[in-house]
Amino acid sequence: MNILFILGTSSTIHPIAATSQNIIDTFVLIGVSLLIYGIAKKGDTMTRKKGIFMILVYVIYMIYIIVR
Repeated sequence: MNILFILGTSSTIHPIAATSQNIIDTFVLIGVSLLIYGIAKKGDTMTRKKGIFMILVYVIYMIYIIVR
């Protein structure tokens, strides 16, 4: 909710361009948010396997950001 408020406020001051990179980043943000929501909603604890998977997703995304 906070990110929508910040983006909405800043886009009223100066328009934000919607590039393909921004759209990909948005989908990654939504996907990771749903992943974390699913883990939290299910009530499971954060296991080592889930933690390693999330770190792996983060590292892959950072490599993608650097390469592009």
